[in-house]
Amino acid sequence: MHCPSTPRWSTAWRDSTIGWASCGGIFDYARAVEKLEELEVQTADPTFWDDADRAKDVVREQSTLKKLVEDLDRAKDAVEDGRTLYELGREEGDADSIHEAWAALDTAEAAIAKLEF
Repeated sequence: MHCPSTPRWSTAWRDSTIGWASCGGIFDYARAVEKLEELEVQTADPTFWDDADRAKDVVREQSTLKKLVEDLDRAKDAVEDGRTLYELGREEGDADSIHEAWAALDTAEAAIAKLEF
């Protein structure tokens, strides 16, 4: 595995995050979290279950958003962990840590690529 001294994603992740936030829709992470919170408030209302068809649709949307937010959170954490391990390995001259970091980042990249938007 080739490990350059500067990660190929060092600015790409930051740029992508900015891009996600600015393009709206499903890429708007903050809006997805806000919508998820709104849906949680709705489902907590005792009258929510009075309309079963509407409740079913809302719960389905809630489930989809929850999975997306959790997947994005996991991917973000994996990237941050990989980046930290890479930086520590680079500072210490620890090739094994650098290789482990690259493997973790490759795994995170694959997980991000599998997300359906």
